[in-house]
Amino acid sequence: MKYLKLTPFLIVFGIVEIILLIITFNYLFIDNRGGMALAGTLAFIGSAGTIILLLFEQIIANKVTNSKVLWITEIIMILII
Repeated sequence: MKYLKLTPFLIVFGIVEIILLIITFNYLFIDNRGGMALAGTLAFIGSAGTIILLLFEQIIANKVTNSKVLWITEIIMILII
């Protein structure tokens, strides 16, 4: 994979990834009292899952030749989620 292809999944889940990493850092290292370290751990697991999802999505996106169909399909999938 030479480059990242801009897709709706990359945009939406990229933002989600940044938020999850901020939550992970905050709850694991700064505010970890009262069981919030578990929230940081769960956010880290969600972050790892999001990275794997984006990896597979980019592999598929680089193989697809018709970008318009890819965009429409991904937008519909995001709306369903």
